[in-house]
Amino acid sequence: MNYNSGVKKPMRTRSFIVLILFFAIFSAIMIGSGITVKSIVKEMEGEINVDTSKYDKTVTATIIENEKGTMYMEDDSGGYESDTFSPIYQYEYNGQTYTSKGDVSNTTAHYSVGDKAEVIISSDNPSDMYDPNYNAGTEYKEFKGAVNAFWIMPIIIGIIIGVIMFFAIVKRILTPRHLKTF
Repeated sequence: MNYNSGVKKPMRTRSFIVLILFFAIFSAIMIGSGITVKSIVKEMEGEINVDTSKYDKTVTATIIENEKGTMYMEDDSGGYESDTFSPIYQYEYNGQTYTSKGDVSNTTAHYSVGDKAEVIISSDNPSDMYDPNYNAGTEYKEFKGAVNAFWIMPIIIGIIIGVIMFFAIVKRILTPRHLKTF
C-alpha cells in the first residue's frame, strides 16, 4: 500500500514554498530594518560632529553650576519626567570672565561644582566654548555600542536566516524525488 499519494506531495511542496517565502520576507525585513537604523545612526553622527576648527585657545574653566532641567522620557507605562543637568562653565580670557552653558544635558551631572575642565574657545569670540571631554560627540560614543546592536543584530539574523533558507532549498533540489518527505 502506498501512503505517499499524489495529493500529499503537491501539498508538501506548497507548504515548503510558503515556508521559504515566509522566511525570505522575514529575512528581507530584518536586513532592511537593520540598514534603515544604520542610516539613521549615520545621520545622527553627522549632526553630532562639531567643526572645532574655529576653536583655537585652550583655557581652564571652573564648573560653577549644574543647571537643572527636565526631560520627558517615554516607557511602557506611558512616560515620566526626569531631571537633567547641564554644566555651566566659567573661565577667563584676556582679563575678562566668561560664563557658558555646556551643550550636553544628562540625567546625571558629569561634573561637580568646583571641578576644572580644559575647554577650547574661539579667540575671535571668547564666549564661544567647546569642551572636548564632554559634548554630544563624546556622549554619543558611550552610547554607540548599544546603538550598534540595533542595526547589526537584525542584519546578522537576516543573513543567518537567508543562509539557512539557501541550504534548505539546495537540499530540497538535490534530494531525489522518492526520498523527499517535506
